[in-house]
Amino acid sequence: MRFDGVATATDQLAVRTALTDGDAPAQGGTWEERFTVESASADDSSVQLRLLAPERDAQLLSDLGTGGLLFASC
Repeated sequence: MRFDGVATATDQLAVRTALTDGDAPAQGGTWEERFTVESASADDSSVQLRLLAPERDAQLLSDLGTGGLLFASC
């Protein structure tokens, strides 16, 4: 994810990492059932979350694209 500057990316790193824990809105269940966070980092204006799905055929990408706030922006 890219943001408008280093300060915003640094702030958003904590926010986005916190959103990976808990309920999966509009999905049922929790994010922990869908993936684990392997790493999270901020580099300049970018934030990278490295997510590991527990099963090879998990529908992680469709889960992330539906309902949740993980990649939402205002």
